[in-house]
Amino acid sequence: MGDLPAERRVLNDPPHDPSHPSQDWTLTKVAGGNGDRYIIRNRNSLKCIAMPGATTDNGAQAVQWPCDGGSEQVWIRDSWQRLRNLNSDKCLAIPGSSSDNGAKVIQWTCSDSGDQRWNWINL
Repeated sequence: MGDLPAERRVLNDPPHDPSHPSQDWTLTKVAGGNGDRYIIRNRNSLKCIAMPGATTDNGAQAVQWPCDGGSEQVWIRDSWQRLRNLNSDKCLAIPGSSSDNGAKVIQWTCSDSGDQRWNWINL
């Protein structure tokens, strides 16, 4: 993805539906790394994706939480389109590549699995 303004990068599963802002997550760059670190904020709640209690456990469910910039809320976007947590060094994943509504988002040891790859669209 090119160098778009950070506030215009949105994580979403196509097709994008602007009538559902609760499904849109904006990426905002944070300091450190190689310009690849972000907080991921929900456009509706304005809360960030975080790993509760800074857990490093495989299978821990991600939550939305008030943004505070802690390492459990910082995500590294890599060349495989994965989101790796700065604190746990694990990737966001949808178990079993589920397409079910309400499927949980967890962290898991990073792999080349498709359930850890995220689409990025420009609004």
